[in-house]
Amino acid sequence: MSNDASDNVQSDEPVELSLQDIGLRGALTRAIKEHQLKELGPHVEAPLQRMLALFQEGGQSDLVVQIDGETVGKYKVNQTRAHFEVADADEFLAFAEERGEVDIVITVKPSFKAAMLQRARRVPGSDTVFDSETGEELPGIRFVPGGRATGTVTWTWEKHQGVEIGREVLMRAAQDGRLDHLLHAVPELMPATPSADTE
Repeated sequence: MSNDASDNVQSDEPVELSLQDIGLRGALTRAIKEHQLKELGPHVEAPLQRMLALFQEGGQSDLVVQIDGETVGKYKVNQTRAHFEVADADEFLAFAEERGEVDIVITVKPSFKAAMLQRARRVPGSDTVFDSETGEELPGIRFVPGGRATGTVTWTWEKHQGVEIGREVLMRAAQDGRLDHLLHAVPELMPATPSADTE
């Protein structure tokens, strides 16, 4: 048996895990992730539902999240954009046919439709839509006002000069205990405390 000192020195080489161990670690990670998603998912979704409700009630579309005056990030209600669309396909098809802007399959040429929708304007106070270049009425096209909630909310971490800082601000606040009053109801988010056996 060798008495070389190097026998007692642990190698810095990473130990290659067996496929079984890799699979076990993967399964454990998946189980933890699924458990956390189940437990924490409603807390992630809660601001979204509240934001959508407030938008419907009073039009509030943004919420800047701060901790002790430092911005963490922002929720923004995604809204539909005002646009024109073909409301009556038959009317619009007849209009396109008169101008030779139809394909053989008897459908409006996509380029013509796109051009008409782009050039479309509405007579204020009416449903009449016209071509802003020629002034002629555009049958079969209607104006769809924007500003309605799409049903989704976007979260954006605060950035400074293009560098994300909001996550760090939030994690620092959590580690300092400044968010404990919010986290007591969600034990999964609370930092682990040493057990009596380890003290």
